[in-house]
Amino acid sequence: MMTSNCTVNGCPTMSDDEITAFVARRIHMRRTILGLKQREVAEILDVYESQYQRWESGRHKLSAPALYRIAHALETTVHALFPL
Repeated sequence: MMTSNCTVNGCPTMSDDEITAFVARRIHMRRTILGLKQREVAEILDVYESQYQRWESGRHKLSAPALYRIAHALETTVHALFPL
C-alpha cells in the first residue's frame, strides 16, 4: 500500500486503509442523515446491497466512478467525503 508523506499545509499523514475507513464513515453518516437504508442506496446505484455494504463498511475500496455515483446518490460532493 502506498502511504502519503504529505507535509504541505500541515495535512495529516493517512494510510490508504485509514482513508478508506474515513470515507466509509462519511458515507454511512451521510446516508443516516438522509434517512436512507443501505438497500435504498444500493437500488439508486444499481448494485447489490452486499456490494454497497462492503463499500460503506470500508471492506472494499471504492473506484473513482463508484465514489462519484455514491456522492451524487447521497446528495453531496466527493470532496465532502474526504478528510481535509
